[in-house]
Amino acid sequence: MILTPFGLAPGARADGDDYFMSLNGELRETELTFFGAVRDADRKFLMGATVHVDILFKMESGPRHLGYDSRTNELGRYRTNNLGRTIVGMGFDIDPEAVTLTVVKEGYHLVRQEYRSKRNEKRLIEVNFFMAKD
Repeated sequence: MILTPFGLAPGARADGDDYFMSLNGELRETELTFFGAVRDADRKFLMGATVHVDILFKMESGPRHLGYDSRTNELGRYRTNNLGRTIVGMGFDIDPEAVTLTVVKEGYHLVRQEYRSKRNEKRLIEVNFFMAKD
């Protein structure tokens, strides 16, 4: 708990997931959220890279795709919305194996993609990208 001149400020911390998540329990309810960083060959963070998430749904009428783009900030970090909540809200089951992540940045190409979390889990999944200049 943090003391301020005006009394107690519950939840007013800026460390870890408490900073990124609201106090309404979103962290515990997270179904499928991706986060990570994009770096160059010198391990410097790349600002302005676009991380694209493509989710394939198998439907009776044929395959359908849900796409989501997230851009890296000045620290080279990205984070998607809770895509699992959207998927469940649309009436579909979550299949983490049906998710493909790609990254694009002008003048760079992908060298390596690193999953720091298990791919088949429904939760916060860390995926980092390493790029090299063209």
